[in-house]
Amino acid sequence: MKKIIFLSLSALVIFLLQSCGPGTQDFQKSLTNNYNLNKSSSANIIISPKEGYINEEEIIPTKVVGVNVYENYIIAQRLVLENEKLNGNISNNKIAKKNSYDFWIIDSEKKQILKKLSYSQFLIKCDSLKIPRSINLVDIYTY
Repeated sequence: MKKIIFLSLSALVIFLLQSCGPGTQDFQKSLTNNYNLNKSSSANIIISPKEGYINEEEIIPTKVVGVNVYENYIIAQRLVLENEKLNGNISNNKIAKKNSYDFWIIDSEKKQILKKLSYSQFLIKCDSLKIPRSINLVDIYTY
């Protein structure tokens, strides 16, 4: 009887330990000059320095959907999120604005971020930084 209880508790502990921590679809991918693409859930996909960050000014916040690297630049497309309204009240839940994207460029050497660019602003910045307009933003799951 003691063996059955021990085996049952052991199985329970193993199950609980496996259900904690990163999911099987979570990942961290290296980009350039100590930056990573981090996915910790389907709703939390960011680009941040490998050594961590102190405030949100140092990252591209969730939800990054496309990325690429050109020389020392990290180029990203982000799905714009907004606070969800429930019964007229704003909640902490974030939902995607339908077909609303913005574009971000990180100069990984200077650690400078151009943020929340419209597509036309993004193209102008690419031209001024000598980033080819033909660069493709790759889906984060295939990058």
